[in-house]
Amino acid sequence: MPDCTVILDIPASIGLERAQKRAATDAPDRFEKERLETHEKRREAFLDIAAREPERCHVVNALQSEEAIAVEILTIVRQLMSPEGHARMPEAAHHE
Repeated sequence: MPDCTVILDIPASIGLERAQKRAATDAPDRFEKERLETHEKRREAFLDIAAREPERCHVVNALQSEEAIAVEILTIVRQLMSPEGHARMPEAAHHE
């Protein structure tokens, strides 16, 4: 089980639109071929996990700019690596 999971949250329709723009000339991969409904159910499942495990899971709004997303993720990781956050990690996960 990971100590930290970052979930980049975005409505499935927007995520698929972005993936299609990135892939421009490439054929869609198996995930991109799935129905919008399937993607939205998967999103909801990840958000449910995050709600049940708030100490481990961190939801980041992926509608923000790339810079804002990066800053938020860096903040999450820095908090985890701080002495207070480091103390919360299981003993086996401590790397000195």
